[in-house]
Amino acid sequence: MPSVLVYACKTEDFDASTQTCAAPFWTYPPSAFPELTVEEGFQLACAIVGVWTIGLIARLTIRAGQPGRYSH
Repeated sequence: MPSVLVYACKTEDFDASTQTCAAPFWTYPPSAFPELTVEEGFQLACAIVGVWTIGLIARLTIRAGQPGRYSH
């Protein structure tokens, strides 16, 4: 978890006419990536490797089926 806190305000607490917040609070900044457990990270890594493997096999199969591609 990040160690930096940011000062934030919920949209419903912000008054646009006065540019003030009724209930500001400190929170962690949003992250581009969700917090994952080790198990979730492992599952995600396996899924990515699996998709790449299927793509590689498909590519090799297509290339092997093309006439004259690897014959001399």
